[in-house]
Amino acid sequence: MRPFIVLIISVTLGKLAYVFSPSLGNNVIVALLALLGVVPYLLMPIRSEFFKAQILQWAKQNDIGVLRLESRGFSKGRLFWRVSDAQSVFYVTSREVTYWVACGSWLLGSYSRKLIIYKEVGGALDLIAAFDGDSCQAE
Repeated sequence: MRPFIVLIISVTLGKLAYVFSPSLGNNVIVALLALLGVVPYLLMPIRSEFFKAQILQWAKQNDIGVLRLESRGFSKGRLFWRVSDAQSVFYVTSREVTYWVACGSWLLGSYSRKLIIYKEVGGALDLIAAFDGDSCQAE
C-alpha cells in the first residue's frame, strides 16, 4: 500500500510542478520517488542500532529485563498489518512478557525517530507506549 501512496504523491506533486516548469516536474517526480521510495529501505539497517539503543533505554526506564531483542527485518511478524514496509520491527522478550516495537513512521520509515511499543497479552497486542524522539509517552 505504501509504495502506491508514494507513487501517487510523487506523480501528483510532479504534475503540479510541471505546470510551473516542465523540466522541474520530471525532476520532482524522480526526487520524491528516490527520497520516499528508496531511501527509507536503505536507512533500515543503518538506523537499526539507534532503534535498539532506544528500546533498551525504554526497557531500563521501565524495569523490564530484556532476555532477547531481535530485529524482524522484512518479516514483520505480529505487526504485519499495523506497520508499513519501510518500518523496522523488533521482537522483545522479557521474563514473562513479549513486546513488539514498530520503529519509524508509516510514510517516512526510519527518517522518523518514532517508536510504538505493543505488549502481547493473551494473543492480542495492546499499545502501551509511544516515543517521539527522546520522550516516552504512555498511551
